[in-house]
Amino acid sequence: TFYNSSVFNSTVTLSGGTFNAGGNATITTLAQSGGTLQGTGTVTLTGNASSWSAGTMAGLGTTLIAANAALTISNNVELTPGRTLTNNGLLVQTGGTIDVGDTAATAIVNNGLWTIQNNPAIGQWTGGTGGMTITNAGTIQRTSGTGTVNLGDGGGGYVALVNSGLLDVQTGSLYVNGAVGSGGTTNTGTI
Repeated sequence: TFYNSSVFNSTVTLSGGTFNAGGNATITTLAQSGGTLQGTGTVTLTGNASSWSAGTMAGLGTTLIAANAALTISNNVELTPGRTLTNNGLLVQTGGTIDVGDTAATAIVNNGLWTIQNNPAIGQWTGGTGGMTITNAGTIQRTSGTGTVNLGDGGGGYVALVNSGLLDVQTGSLYVNGAVGSGGTTNTGTI
């Protein structure tokens, strides 16, 4: 457990076990291939080569991709209730699924560029009747893949999409499964 302001000016590799941020932490490069990143603090990624290929981000804190930083999601990962993933830089999703837990408290906030490649799922439900909120004030861009990217799985998992930015679907399709009571979709941006 790390409290107060912890700074890691190199690569933090998380392949098992738990990285608990009880306070704020700054990490140049995160390489998460398993285990759990959790805590109530904000974990800020500042480098342009962070990766998340497996494992869980949990707790009531925030994982923040700083401006000019990047995180690539390449496989199935889990973002559990209460955790917020905030992108102020570049978020690249090349595949896999972002599974969410059992309440609508899980959130992704995009203020930067979120590039979706291939046909991943976002807000895929692992059980229960909850969902998540995606707030986009930046650009969500679908750049490759011919199938459908699902926001919410339709089996009880729903996504409330609040868009004031740009949804740019260059190929394939983007399906938002927002049901009555889930917050649905609010768009004041550009599609």
